[in-house]
Amino acid sequence: VGEIIPDDIEIISSFETVGHIAHLNLDEKIYKYRYILGKILLDKNPGIKTVVTKTGNIESVYRTYPLEVISGENNLKTVMKEHNILYNIEIDKVYWNSRLSNERLRLSLLIPSGSLVFDLTCGVGAFTIPLAKLRNCFVYSNDLNPFAIELLKENISLNKVNAGQITVSQKDCRECIEAILNTGIDTLKLFGMEKSIESYISRTKNFYWICNLPELSLSMLKESLPFRNESLKHGKG
Repeated sequence: VGEIIPDDIEIISSFETVGHIAHLNLDEKIYKYRYILGKILLDKNPGIKTVVTKTGNIESVYRTYPLEVISGENNLKTVMKEHNILYNIEIDKVYWNSRLSNERLRLSLLIPSGSLVFDLTCGVGAFTIPLAKLRNCFVYSNDLNPFAIELLKENISLNKVNAGQITVSQKDCRECIEAILNTGIDTLKLFGMEKSIESYISRTKNFYWICNLPELSLSMLKESLPFRNESLKHGKG
């Protein structure tokens, strides 16, 4: 390897893994050696079948970025396990960051069991699935990305989550907030629930909003203020 790659180029020793995929983020200095580095990484890590690197920044409205397969199989859909939950992920079509694993669990465990949660940018279900499965919450899950919604539905089934605990919506985040508030946070309308389940949620007196979109979440809340109603006074998150 030393005869091919200059001595001052550091061989990649750490990388993000998503199932069978190794995801690199190479700087300009090392980028031209990507195929060699990809082959080395593939040879040294038996569990890795595909190696990719970013070729640009996040520019898509779906928060995806351009990727190049630099070694191995051209297969960007994978299944990974995180905190005993399985996720189908297609990394060129949806946003996923494995480094946020502990933060996802931390937030999920902060929300009381049995709460009503509005996951406004749910992706493939990184909050939705653990909240429903581990915390027995009822989750209204929304994302603009149609690929994320399809994978979310697969993940609900894959993890044997009670489908009645999750309502799936594909809207712009602002439109979703408006639609929710226009119902008066009526769980019968939002979930099509039986009255007994609605009463169970009412006793918790908690509902939470998750908007995992750092650059826009505060502006979305501000723009949605005209749609506030009396129901929102009890909300948290």
